[in-house]
Amino acid sequence: MPPCLRAPLLAFLLAGSAAPGLAAQVTVSTEAYANAGIGTYASTGGQTFVVPDANHNVLQSFRVGFDTPGGSREYVARLMQWLPGTQQLAGPTLFQSAVGATAGSTAWSYVTFDVGGVVLDPTATYIFFLSFAGDGGASFATSGLDTDVDPYPGGGTFLADDNLFASADAATTWIEPFSVYGGVDMGFTAQFTPDATVTPEPATLALLGTGLAGMAGARRRR
Repeated sequence: MPPCLRAPLLAFLLAGSAAPGLAAQVTVSTEAYANAGIGTYASTGGQTFVVPDANHNVLQSFRVGFDTPGGSREYVARLMQWLPGTQQLAGPTLFQSAVGATAGSTAWSYVTFDVGGVVLDPTATYIFFLSFAGDGGASFATSGLDTDVDPYPGGGTFLADDNLFASADAATTWIEPFSVYGGVDMGFTAQFTPDATVTPEPATLALLGTGLAGMAGARRRR
């Protein structure tokens, strides 16, 4: 490589390495606070949430906790948009898991669902919910009953009156348990990653432009 190009190329590479990068993953969790159920069994329960920030808006996985009474119970998990004003589902199903099943009566357990990288709108609200077949359902791990601190102010736990195992009915109006006490959060952990299609930050573009300009100037001098 000609010496006149070495310095500009080095500056270009350093500019790229000096650009501020995004965290590879952001985790939101309330499991440290979840130590009790909601006090009643429901066929469908879910947690509403928003993305942690505009740069980390790709949901990779969602983990929820629950226990079930006697007998094996099938369940399915879904991700949909949520309308806070009406407490209803909206839009298409963004993720639906394969049917799982509990092995008889289960104590508190957490199940992680690999969502596979769903790009979410940073301005919208979403709900990740679990629906059990048949009557009885599950008691979902929740947090916020034994503390004055809301572990996750971005959403809350909601239950559906209808059994949504077979299909997600957008007309169903959900209820918020213990809303008179400020509501509760589901015991959950969600993992988000950056959207690869997001436009680079202005600082990154400026540094990249400086490196390219240096290389162009060196070539003209040559």
